[in-house]
Amino acid sequence: MEQANPAQPRGGSFDRFLNRFVSGGLRPYLWLGLLFFACALLQPLTGLLSAREIQIYLALLVGGALAWGGCALYYRRLTYRQAVCLIVLLGLLMRLGYVMYSPAQLRQHDFYDSNGHLSYIMNFVNGGGLPDSNEWQYYHPPLHHFIFSLFVRFFHLLGRTETTALCESLQYISGFYSAAMMVVVWRFLCISGIGRRATLAAMAVFCLHPTFYVMGGSMNNDDLMLLLFFSSLLYLLRWYQNPGWKNSLLLGVCIGCAMMAKTSAALLAPVAAVVFLIKLCQLWRQRGGLRGVLPIVGRLAAFGAVSLPLGLWYPIRNLIAFGQPLGYVAKIGEDAAIYCGRVPLLYRLLPFVSDAWQGQLYCDPFEDYNIAAYLARCSVFGESGYQGVDVQAALLLSANVCLILISLAAMIYVLLRQRGEKTFAVRLIMALTWATQVGSHLIMNLQYPYGCTMDFRYLVPTVLTGAVFLGMAGARLRSKGKLLPYYAINCFIALFCLAGIWMYLFAA
Repeated sequence: MEQANPAQPRGGSFDRFLNRFVSGGLRPYLWLGLLFFACALLQPLTGLLSAREIQIYLALLVGGALAWGGCALYYRRLTYRQAVCLIVLLGLLMRLGYVMYSPAQLRQHDFYDSNGHLSYIMNFVNGGGLPDSNEWQYYHPPLHHFIFSLFVRFFHLLGRTETTALCESLQYISGFYSAAMMVVVWRFLCISGIGRRATLAAMAVFCLHPTFYVMGGSMNNDDLMLLLFFSSLLYLLRWYQNPGWKNSLLLGVCIGCAMMAKTSAALLAPVAAVVFLIKLCQLWRQRGGLRGVLPIVGRLAAFGAVSLPLGLWYPIRNLIAFGQPLGYVAKIGEDAAIYCGRVPLLYRLLPFVSDAWQGQLYCDPFEDYNIAAYLARCSVFGESGYQGVDVQAALLLSANVCLILISLAAMIYVLLRQRGEKTFAVRLIMALTWATQVGSHLIMNLQYPYGCTMDFRYLVPTVLTGAVFLGMAGARLRSKGKLLPYYAINCFIALFCLAGIWMYLFAA
């Protein structure tokens, strides 16, 4: 079973239908797009329901899906592909439900500010084109804002010009980005060679991680960048397996557009560079020298010719127009209430030397300063607090901390013990992604010591790396006959996923 290819359909006609839906080119993205677009069109009707009423209906749907899955599992009729689609369905319901019951003004990042993301979007809508300054959020590249401006124009045609009504509809576009990530990650796992059990575990962690519920309702540029980031990892893995023209060009488009959504996607560059170099060395040995790798070099040149202009034109434009350095981050100032640079570095960096784990349950960017404690909370709650779900939140946070520690141990275990060419590429890509993300986050917190800098939204790709290493470690432990740690990993994954569902079904 472990060696079976997850991409191959098994089972009856229902499984074959699910295979066509999940694996059929652009089809799943089109269906998801139609679903979220229809919800955006019907927003005035769903807006007549209270948040509590939406949560009740959501709980019935989620409870029904869980009951069906539990019964099918109990009677041994739950196929592999049905299990994957059940996980995706639960992730979809939680994302869509969160967008429906969460007001558009809630848990946003720099959206409604002066010179914030909404102002950036409306600049396009009102015919102003690119911003004439790089103040505050105007320093960001424009892809996200331009796409949102097209939807704003459409909603204006429907008479939705009032800001609140407009933003309630725009939330569904971000929700679509968050949902589409599940399809991208599924396809990544299908070609990774990690096996079915590892794929199921990884999909459960990724699809049911609460950070994607919260980010699905956020209207800044993070969601689009992350969708393109994960798409880039998918095409990087495909390129490693088949470094042809198609994969080279599509990889260039994905990385370039990710950087056009947010420049932090440039962290893909060192990951891709190492993968390119290792692949070239392999081909050099296999094909007997320079002549064998010259065609690949040409395709890499085409990759660069696509990705570099897409990713760098706006930073270079701002460099010329405003003297904005490459890699620029908007300044806040040491007099800001969220500045934490005066706290000793030891207390900010080491996880267990401060009182940051005591007291409040949720994040407070104005008071917190310990990076590890903040990330543990922020990864499941965002930067906000919730009412009426403290028990669920405490359970979710406890499960999250345990799962983070287990995933770190799993990463070390897999990298030290796992061998074989079949999973070499995915191990390499995941390890490089984790290292660049964590290293960049630490450097950014040293350079910009603010509460908001600790936000987990700058570290979201590590959800995928942790999920993959958890799945691979569990599958390897089971293959070695070590069933106790294998079942322990799966129990913590199940606890984490169910605690997240339980909390966000009733959060206010």
